[in-house]
Amino acid sequence: MAVRLRLALSGKRHNRIYHIVAAHHRLRRDGKPIETLGLFDPHLAPGEKTRIIEWSADRIRYWLGVGAQPSPAVSKLLVLGGIQKKTVEVPSTQEIAPQTTPSPPTPPPVKAKAKAKIPTKTPAAPSMTRRERLLDGLARRSL
Repeated sequence: MAVRLRLALSGKRHNRIYHIVAAHHRLRRDGKPIETLGLFDPHLAPGEKTRIIEWSADRIRYWLGVGAQPSPAVSKLLVLGGIQKKTVEVPSTQEIAPQTTPSPPTPPPVKAKAKAKIPTKTPAAPSMTRRERLLDGLARRSL
């Protein structure tokens, strides 16, 4: 069973608080969690300068130890709280060959045609209105 450590939303509108929970990865955001691990209130009370996160560090370490994956938001909070170290992507040990972009295929040479096409109809003057062009076309057909 894949478990994620993530934030569950609760509280009234404009006064939201988040619970840090361990939940099945396919469960909806506010579904029933396996375990509630902490509480995060993003709002500052008047006169406060820091936000406070209440959590059970031992239980969070336990869930991380058994393979639970933290969401990006929870991962940031865990790094700030000193529970988790910041992860850095390490390149794979396999040597990556430089990618060469293939050159676009060259088009085949164009053979010149011996006969030139002569336009049978003269194009309408650009100053003509649509109605004039239609009437001009009808007049040509009747001849």
